Amino acid sequence: MAANLILLGARQFITERAWQLGLRPLIIQQPGLSDDYVNRQSDRVLLMSYDDPALIPMLKAAHAVTPFVSAITVAEEALIPCARINEALGLRGTPLELVEKTRDKPAMRRVLDSGGFSPVQWASVKTQEEAVAFAERQGYPFILKPVDGVGSIDVRRIRSASDLEGVLNARASWIAEEYLDGPEYSVQCFSFAGRHVILGINEETKSTDPNGSAFLEVAHQVPAPMPAERDREVRDFIRSFLDVLGLKDGPSHTELKYTSRGPRIVETHTRLGGDRLWDLVRLTTGHDLLDMTLQWAMGTLKPLEADPVPRGGAAIQYFPPRQAQAHAWCGGAEAASGSRGHLARGRAGCHHPAGPEVRGPRRLRAGLRGHRAAGAGRVQGGQPTARVGDRVGSRPPRWGKLL
Repeated sequence: MAANLILLGARQFITERAWQLGLRPLIIQQPGLSDDYVNRQSDRVLLMSYDDPALIPMLKAAHAVTPFVSAITVAEEALIPCARINEALGLRGTPLELVEKTRDKPAMRRVLDSGGFSPVQWASVKTQEEAVAFAERQGYPFILKPVDGVGSIDVRRIRSASDLEGVLNARASWIAEEYLDGPEYSVQCFSFAGRHVILGINEETKSTDPNGSAFLEVAHQVPAPMPAERDREVRDFIRSFLDVLGLKDGPSHTELKYTSRGPRIVETHTRLGGDRLWDLVRLTTGHDLLDMTLQWAMGTLKPLEADPVPRGGAAIQYFPPRQAQAHAWCGGAEAASGSRGHLARGRAGCHHPAGPEVRGPRRLRAGLRGHRAAGAGRVQGGQPTARVGDRVGSRPPRWGKLL
């Protein structure tokens, strides 16, 4: 008999994988965010607000008839509702108190301050006057973002008081943080009874599109190219951070800057990282974070004993749809087709095992005219070097494979 799972904010990739692992998902979608294709993947779908007071009583009644193993989500906005459901039904999951700390940026900063960990100057602000007062203490530039923001939405670099005009209205809460220099990394981790196993460290590349957000990630590279000493420092830093935070079990995705003063936490999430980082981890280590998350929910996941050693490198690049044109060019692939002004869903890439050098073409031509793709370069000392930025040509490649 299939195990019953509550899946909030479901996406196609995790719903399909749940069925493949023998789970029977009950999908809960907010009406405005409902995806008909995903809904057709289950025989049980609830379209209702996560805050609806009837939701948990309904789930308790269903749980009494067909017991659930857990509630999980890959959607940031559903993390707190998911934790509330697990707490109300007595199911396995990340504790509500901990999830609330990670979803409230000032609350997380207070936790770190109380532990004397990753010192970052910050302040909660609602008005322009409060933000200017922070700048007078800290200096420009500084970072301003919503206290419960997600996906780099509304994150701003404030260079002068004029950048604050029309932003703060004394009603919404924001957090002002000192600007952190240096490269940005994200760390994919899974914790087992307080023991934190790091499955991948990713180097992030931000958008340079003058019409877009400078904080939007457009490319990822796993493993991140860095000296061995820094790699060890980042791993120790993340383990200490998760201890201070109090995370004991389950997945986490943590973003950090390696500054001139050492590593500093940007933020963390008690879920899988987005942008298909789980694919990059799978390609480089053989461990599937999607499977691990679902197996953890089922109670069947076997703990990993140590951080896996990358066996190669992988990278992913996202293309801005403005003036994009894509052509389907390989049978059996996710179709990449569209017209100018719209880029349909498509993926192309390559993966190379570890070795002294990856030879052959470094240009990945996927028919994405005028945009850029990521291809693997050399692998030296277990640290692959991905070339992100080769100009895309107009013909199909004769090498590599679709991922």
